[in-house]
Amino acid sequence: MPAASPAVSRLLALAGTQHGHVTAAQCRELGVSRNTVQRLIARGVLTREAPGVYRVAGAPRTWEGRALAAALAAGPGALVS
Repeated sequence: MPAASPAVSRLLALAGTQHGHVTAAQCRELGVSRNTVQRLIARGVLTREAPGVYRVAGAPRTWEGRALAAALAAGPGALVS
């Protein structure tokens, strides 16, 4: 597999701070295009966890991660209790 681009590296680093999850909006903010996200999904690097939320393959599936994915999918201001 070729080396990750700087944008994908930033995406993976961000996911590491969010229980392995990132949003589609965060991908765009980091300069990762929709086409690149689709390629990462096809290669098994990312999986869809919720609408507009992806999990990095290999990131443990924890209750915290599932709760965060739900909050990220719900949008700004969403809380999990």
